[in-house]
Amino acid sequence: MREDAPQRGHDLREVFNGLRRVIRTGAQWRMMPNDLPPWHTVCQQSRRWLKAGVFEAMAHGLRALLLLGSVIGPQRRRRTKEG
Repeated sequence: MREDAPQRGHDLREVFNGLRRVIRTGAQWRMMPNDLPPWHTVCQQSRRWLKAGVFEAMAHGLRALLLLGSVIGPQRRRRTKEG
């Protein structure tokens, strides 16, 4: 990103919360409540994230954590009971 690029107008966490609201409620983009960033900001950033593969990477990371937890969790429980 260039140094003279415009700064973000909204916190990315709030943008993500806006996306979560649309997904959770099934609401239309334009029905974004006033306590979240404008709908066009949330929609545009969501498209950028989709294009960059962010959600696929998140799903992959979560799958890896679940797999790791299912393998390590039982071993830890066994060890604490034995010793």
